[in-house]
Amino acid sequence: MKHKFLVILISVLIILGFLLIGISVDILLNKNYSFLIIGLGTGLLAIAVYLEILRRDEENRD
Repeated sequence: MKHKFLVILISVLIILGFLLIGISVDILLNKNYSFLIIGLGTGLLAIAVYLEILRRDEENRD
């Protein structure tokens, strides 16, 4: 249970981090929110990779 909570917490932090980077770049360069969308997509991709690594790690333990 604690492990699952930690995975969810890290996933949320990854998405928030990439969103913050996207918002910061948008404010600095332009205000058309393209980098915000790129940041969100990159965050989701990072979470997918993270969860896949965790799944393979669980398989290797068995």
